[in-house]
Amino acid sequence: MKRKIVISVSLVFIVIIGFIVFKIASYNEPEWKKNTKQFTEALRNIDNDIEIIEDLSYYSNFEWDELYSFPPYFPEESIHGIIGVDADFIYASVNEGTNQIILLKDKKVVCYIDGYPDRYGVYFQFGPYKEYFKLTSDENLSFRVSTLNNGLKIFEYK
Repeated sequence: MKRKIVISVSLVFIVIIGFIVFKIASYNEPEWKKNTKQFTEALRNIDNDIEIIEDLSYYSNFEWDELYSFPPYFPEESIHGIIGVDADFIYASVNEGTNQIILLKDKKVVCYIDGYPDRYGVYFQFGPYKEYFKLTSDENLSFRVSTLNNGLKIFEYK
């Protein structure tokens, strides 16, 4: 009987410690990661009947003033130089068809969408460009929206 009580108390203790560790890890999550999750979730939840969004910033609950997109294979050092931020989590995209979207506020990364579209469920298209693409929050932020059968949302800059 004592053994069952010790095992039960131990399991409860392990569950509580695991929950605390998870909460601490979530609490210490960088703001840009929280913003990325919120922003991409809001974009994924756009009604499938909507074909045009007039203002991309409407879907973010954080402020930003610059948006950058870089093509695959664009050198990491060049990315850091262009955006004016040396962020160790921003790297060169090494595959076609991947996102590389960086949103800044006062030269601080506030959102970073990287990798294959299925990672976040969104994909941005800015047309053919060899260097990089930049928008500011006071520019035309209108995008054509389409939804694929698998639920992936594609945002094509107009």
